[in-house]
Parts: sequence; C-alpha cells; structure tokens
Amino acid sequence: MGMKLYFEAFRKFSDFSGKSRRDEFCAFAMISTAVIVAFEIVIFSVENLFVHKVLSTLLGVYVVATVLPSIALIMRRLHYIGRSRRMVLLLLIPVVGAIYLVWLCLREDPCE
Repeated sequence: MGMKLYFEAFRKFSDFSGKSRRDEFCAFAMISTAVIVAFEIVIFSVENLFVHKVLSTLLGVYVVATVLPSIALIMRRLHYIGRSRRMVLLLLIPVVGAIYLVWLCLREDPCE
C-alpha cells in the first residue's frame, strides 16, 4: 500500500489544488527518506571515486526529481487540514520552518 501511495504523489505532481490524507504524506516522506539514506550509505561505503561521483549524481537527480511532487503534496496536505497553502513558504526558513511544516502535516486529519 505504501508504494502505491508513493507513486500516487508522482502521478499528481501538478495537482496543487486537491487534498491529501496523512497516510499519503507519511508514505511519501518515509520512502523518500529511505531512498536518500540508502543512497548515502552506499555512497559513503564506496571507495572508487568514479562510482562515488556517479552515485552522488544519481542522488542529486532523485532529489531534484522529487522537489515538485513534494511541494505539491505538502500544499494538498495543508489544504486538507484546513491551513493556508501559503504556509509552504515556511520552507524558506532554514530548519525551523521545515520542522514546523512537517509537524503540521503529520497532525491528525480533521475527518478522522
């Protein structure tokens, strides 16, 4: 079920006006974090410089590819919990804004 929700975020990457439930947000956040951590573990364990650079490039491509779906998912989640979509601008505050926004998106759904 988690992978289905993860790929659903990529299918709806351009939908900034819909709504997203907490399970969709959590699945995307956890799988994205797991992919990044797995890449980092492999990158730090490889001693070959060429392989290190290739894996670092692939990690960068993955991060860039997930930026738009992540923002769209956060905006849909904020809409679902009844918050202003402009709160996504909190991501511009380096650490505190991102932590607050994730905490806000992980709060209970109003319909549950």
